[in-house]
Amino acid sequence: MNTTFSRQLSEAERQKAMDDFAAQVRAINAESKAAVEAGAPALQRLAKCFAGAPADAGGQARLLRPLLCNLYRGCGTSPFRHFDYLTADNRDDFAAVALALGHEGFPDRRIREEIKAVAGEAAFDWFCEPQPEDATGELWDAGTTSDEDGGIEALARIADAVVCEYSGQAFKIRAILWALCDGGEADLSDLMALDWKLRKDLCTVLRTISISTEDMEIVLGAAAERKHRPYEDGYDWLLEAQS
Repeated sequence: MNTTFSRQLSEAERQKAMDDFAAQVRAINAESKAAVEAGAPALQRLAKCFAGAPADAGGQARLLRPLLCNLYRGCGTSPFRHFDYLTADNRDDFAAVALALGHEGFPDRRIREEIKAVAGEAAFDWFCEPQPEDATGELWDAGTTSDEDGGIEALARIADAVVCEYSGQAFKIRAILWALCDGGEADLSDLMALDWKLRKDLCTVLRTISISTEDMEIVLGAAAERKHRPYEDGYDWLLEAQS
């Protein structure tokens, strides 16, 4: 019987591995604290959109309601077509909240507390009501943005990690990317189940209005080729999310 023995790490190698791990933990902790610091004022600004609801709920409040409610409840799905009609500021703020949620100091109940504090009890009751399939009301076109915020680069990093992969995180990301492409629905609370780097990059993609279906196909195809797969396998992998 053939037996393979693994080489034992030296004391110096073990110490270096521990130091590297500790450095990664410190970096993630620092980034998560920064995310919470950015998410708090972002949530306050979003809560102001609900002022006057339900009687005077504007288009942005109606667009934000299912998206934010999905994060708050941690279940259900969000209509991604709404992202195209959010103002750029509201889209940025939503992505900031999605990145901060679940970290120390930013539990899901903070969404409830902020809406109640800023917009009132009646607005929060309306926020939690069962919602019609499409109640967008007045839609405000957010226009387009440049890619100065790094959406394509973030998408490329995501693609390198998950394209043509069949695992839990890959499936969650694929569902969200497909919803962004076709305006369908996906569960935004899945963001909380992703590795930190993937979650950061996906939130960057969410706030980047300029990513088109063509961008998605090119980036995923290039990532597939880097994995020595045919170019078309990248977008075909995404299309499998339909089934």
